[in-house]
Amino acid sequence: MITPTKKVTILLTNLGGSATITAIDNQNNDMKWKTNFPLKINKLNSPAVIQIEDYDFTRNNVSKIEVLDSLNKKHSYIITTEGLTGEIRQLK
Repeated sequence: MITPTKKVTILLTNLGGSATITAIDNQNNDMKWKTNFPLKINKLNSPAVIQIEDYDFTRNNVSKIEVLDSLNKKHSYIITTEGLTGEIRQLK
């Protein structure tokens, strides 16, 4: 029996100036983020492209992302995905 590939690619952009993704931590899954941190996002038209392995298309996947903005201020976000749809919300 052939196991289906569980790979996706995610594009992350910043709506302001440049930013740096310092970490992405899984909250409820075993996805593998195939990138090295820190990961620079230069501008709106230049997204960070990240491959993900072991993505579960059948359930909600929740991960926390840590970002430093161009002024070195830390921001935290929650990425929630199900299938090929997703949402990112900022933690206060």
